[in-house]
Amino acid sequence: MPFQVPSSGRPHPRLTIVVAPEPAAPRIALVARALLARLWLVWLGFLAVLGALAALLPLAWRRAPLGRRLHPPRREARVIQLPPARRAAPR
Repeated sequence: MPFQVPSSGRPHPRLTIVVAPEPAAPRIALVARALLARLWLVWLGFLAVLGALAALLPLAWRRAPLGRRLHPPRREARVIQLPPARRAAPR
């Protein structure tokens, strides 16, 4: 015998389309707010670029040009010759 669940008593709510009311602000105010938001983002981007340039400024301040060694190269390692191998003495 299959297990049956009792009904909840009310049907599943139907999906409805909610109609949004017209915005109270006029369209020109919305355009102005969008323009201010865009200008604010451009300003923040400009500040970010200035911050990145300020962080890289110490690298550009050095006198050594790129591609040139800052320290003289090390001397080559000397090879120490080992004495010739000897055979073990027989017992």
